[in-house]
Amino acid sequence: MKKNVDNFAGDKVQELKDVLGGNKTVSDSSENDLSSGEALPSGDVQDFLDKIKTLEEELAKAQEMATLQKEQALRMMAEFENSKKRMQREKEEMTKYSNEKILNELFPILDNLEMTVFHGKTGKGDAKDPFIEGVAMVIKQFVSVLDKYGVEVVSGEGLPFNPHVQEAIGYEDSDCIPPGNVVTVHRKGYLLNKRLVRPASVTVAKEAGEEPTVH
Repeated sequence: MKKNVDNFAGDKVQELKDVLGGNKTVSDSSENDLSSGEALPSGDVQDFLDKIKTLEEELAKAQEMATLQKEQALRMMAEFENSKKRMQREKEEMTKYSNEKILNELFPILDNLEMTVFHGKTGKGDAKDPFIEGVAMVIKQFVSVLDKYGVEVVSGEGLPFNPHVQEAIGYEDSDCIPPGNVVTVHRKGYLLNKRLVRPASVTVAKEAGEEPTVH
């Protein structure tokens, strides 16, 4: 009797799989049961129902696990893509600003060259000194190379003081420069690919007797 019940239950399980797999419809299965005239022994109905319930639970767990694994795979893929993009950005940033250290070593040299030209021209009027003209040419070439690598000069003489790119080292009365504007640029500043590398050192105009308001 037990063997027959097991065979019967096994057949029903296979039929259930066929139904779930689309190979057979529920109505087809029911019609076959009725036409065959087979009947499950009344004493073993509960065993058959328990097996069906177990299969349903296992199927639900399998579907839940498949959904969970799919979500985990999608999260891992998203994290991988984000990590890849972040590393690419960091690499680009490193390449973009890799020259910053050497530029900070070169700027003082450029300052000295410009100072040489400034003092060389002072008091000479229109007279031209070949040495000073040669230094001026070197400065022009120097600045051209810097521009090629994304370096911009920050000066701003006569323009409103900009604390984001300029550093006020003093204030002075001025009749021709509006208060808050730059009177003198003592040392040029520089940007590297739009990022400030060195602020310009400037003197800012103020009205006579006025307390400085620019910080």
